[in-house]
This record gives sequence, C-alpha cells and structure tokens, in this order.
Amino acid sequence: MRISARGTAVLAVGSAAMLFGTSATVAERHAPGLDALSVAAWRLIVGGSALVLLARLLGCAPWRYPVRPGAVLLGGLTVVGFQAGFFAAVARLGVGQATVLAIAAGPVAAGLLDHVRGQARLTQRWVAGVAVVVAGIALLGSGGWSADPVGWAMAIAAGCGFPVYGAVLRELGRDRPPLAAVATVFGAAVPLVAALALVGGITAPGTDALLGVAWLGLAATAAAYLLWTCGLATLIVRDTMLLTTLEPVTAVLLAALVLGEPLGLAGLVGIAAVVGGTTWAAARPRRAPAPVGPPGRVGLGRTAAG
Repeated sequence: MRISARGTAVLAVGSAAMLFGTSATVAERHAPGLDALSVAAWRLIVGGSALVLLARLLGCAPWRYPVRPGAVLLGGLTVVGFQAGFFAAVARLGVGQATVLAIAAGPVAAGLLDHVRGQARLTQRWVAGVAVVVAGIALLGSGGWSADPVGWAMAIAAGCGFPVYGAVLRELGRDRPPLAAVATVFGAAVPLVAALALVGGITAPGTDALLGVAWLGLAATAAAYLLWTCGLATLIVRDTMLLTTLEPVTAVLLAALVLGEPLGLAGLVGIAAVVGGTTWAAARPRRAPAPVGPPGRVGLGRTAAG
C-alpha cells in the first residue's frame, strides 16, 4: 500500500515531534552538569553544524542557492530567540510551565499566521481541535503555576517564534531541497547562538555528558528538524505545528518509563486530548463526491456546466 505525500509528511513531522520529546529525558540522564542555557547552546551548535556539513557532503550546501538575507536573518534570529526566550522562561517559571505555555502558543500562532498569509482559513473544526489540544497540554503540565507575567510573556513569545521560522523554512524550500533550507537557517543560527552563549557563559560538557550532547545535537535537533522541514514541504505551517504538539506526549511517556515520574489520571487524559484534538483538527473533512456529468462527457476534465 502506497502512502500519500500528505501521509508521508505527517509521519515525518510526527517522528520529528517524538525526537523533540526525547530532549528532557536525555538531558536529565545523559547530560549531567549542564544547565539549561548550556544544553540549548550546545544542541544548536552541534545540530546546526551537522546540518551544514551533511548538506555540503550531499551537494546541496546553503551557499549554492540564491541568498535571501531577510529570510535567512529572520529564520536564524527566531531560532535563537526561541531558545533564549524559552530558557529564560524556564528560569522564571520552571520547566513544566514554560514548556506548556510555549508549545500551546505554537499552533495558535501558526493558525493565525497562515490565516493572515492566506494559506488556510480558521475553521470551526480547527479551532475546536486546537482548544482540546491546548487543554490536553495544560493537563500534561498540571501542577503549581506561577503568575509571573514576564515569564509568561517570554514563554508565549518563544512559542510564537516556532511557526515564524517554520514559515521561513517553507518559503526557502520553494527553490531548494529541505536539507538545504534547514541547513541555511540553522547554519545562520550557529554564530548567533555562539555569540549569545559567550556573553551569557556556557559550560563545556564533560566526558559523561558527551553522549547526551551528541544525541541532543544530532538526533533531537539535526535529524528532527530535517524531518520537520521535509513535512513542511507538503503541509502548511498550521498543521505542522499542530502535529508538533505530540512532543510533550513523548516527553511525559519517556519521563514515566525511564525516569519513573508518575503519570496519573491527568496525564492519561492529557495524552488522549492531545492525540484526539490533533487528529480531529489536522484531518481533512470528507468532501461529497463530484456530480457525475451527462453521458458523453466522462473523462474530458470538464464539468457539466462546461
């Protein structure tokens, strides 16, 4: 059975979301001694460099395609801004609350962005599905919540940046393969995040953290964003961001299975809500079959009205 282009794109983005979801558990178990800022910096430096190198080896290096300074700068800045804003929010709110706010903001911002750009209308089906997804994400991160408005603003701004660089990747993908597009954006982010890291100060990984940093950079960043960008070649940003909300599902399940963190009823309901809401909102409603034309007009590619 052949899988449609849309089905392949959904599988690519879903796989990317699961790779994203391994980050917290891997950082906890295999990157000891590294603070959140150091983890973010090293995963971008390793992942971005790997993407550029792979693109070079496969003959689609970023510099072989038309230079779009505005798009590349916007993409690089939003990649770095996402990391900086998110981890600044983590410092004020904690990992759980910052993650919930950032991931929940993503599909909402993506839907509004696609609507403004004329890519997709905000249907009742989509709004209802996203509402269920956001409620599910909130359940996955349920617990004590901080009312810090600055932390909230940082986390939500970070989440809104995700679909912006998604839109940049999709735009760059019009005249270059997905690998070249993602290598262009993340290659531009490497010097930016390196400069930011030098100002803020980052910790070099010890020998016991090298495996974790390698996974975070090569799998949870390079491979994940390559799959994510491949999905963007077919899906609109709104649907891509919606499928990306499977990330916290993976993170919560891994935390329960590997770290022994309790899941509980709220977690199970949250997982069901995220999966169900995503399926409902992203699925294409069935259309009524086209009316059959009069005899003698079959296969001509014209309607009965001519």
